[in-house]
Amino acid sequence: MLQTRRAPARLPPFANASAGERARAGIAERVATWDVDEVNGDPQRKPCVLLVEDDERLLFAMSEVLNDAGYETKAAGDGHIAINKLAMGWTPDVIVLDIQLPFVGGLEVIQWMREKNLDVPVVLSTQEDDVTAAHVGAVMKLIKPFTLEQLLDAVAIGLKAKTRK
Repeated sequence: MLQTRRAPARLPPFANASAGERARAGIAERVATWDVDEVNGDPQRKPCVLLVEDDERLLFAMSEVLNDAGYETKAAGDGHIAINKLAMGWTPDVIVLDIQLPFVGGLEVIQWMREKNLDVPVVLSTQEDDVTAAHVGAVMKLIKPFTLEQLLDAVAIGLKAKTRK
């Protein structure tokens, strides 16, 4: 039988809570579950998320919230760094990818992944309204500015997309 890890049923409201505390409270109110055995094959390993973002403050906030929610995160400040991490054989469970990046952009990262037959769910993180997730092969698109709760939902959707493959 597969084990499913779920967030607590309900956390107390946070009147003066930080963004991270609000996000942790929000994860308990959503169906933000993942089947660890199906995703990883190893119930001891946390789901891994590669965050590709050039805004250091946003990158830090996303990393903190995802780590607090039980994910392992790795960061890349541009597409070139992301490609290097992926080329070295490390495969995350989900990638949160900004489109407008210095040096190598997010769409170029997706193209490289296609060329290498690397099948990892991608969540776009962008301000570009003319790019759709389906058009580039991503599972969904987060439009900046997005809430940390929306980020958690998007990563959970990415994990569910991975388990369906």
